[in-house]
Amino acid sequence: MFDSIQDTTIRSDAVLYNAVISSLCKRGKTDRAIDFFAYMVSSGCMPNEWIYTILIRGLATDGFVKEAQELLSELCSRGALRKHLMRHFGIA
Repeated sequence: MFDSIQDTTIRSDAVLYNAVISSLCKRGKTDRAIDFFAYMVSSGCMPNEWIYTILIRGLATDGFVKEAQELLSELCSRGALRKHLMRHFGIA
């Protein structure tokens, strides 16, 4: 999957990454979603709050609570956590 995205001349954006990460998490492939997230960030595409939300939910669902908390902390430190997401995560 990474190779096909790297080989394309189409600029990947947050919408594409969101779709791929969401699909991976829904299929229980959270480890692959995290790898894809790291690739996304390294390629210069900044994740939005929805990508964080998808990953946090996927990690928590698959039992990776510590990793989910770390991503939530990262999201909060960026100041990108909106009030409706704070309520969703039970921190507001």
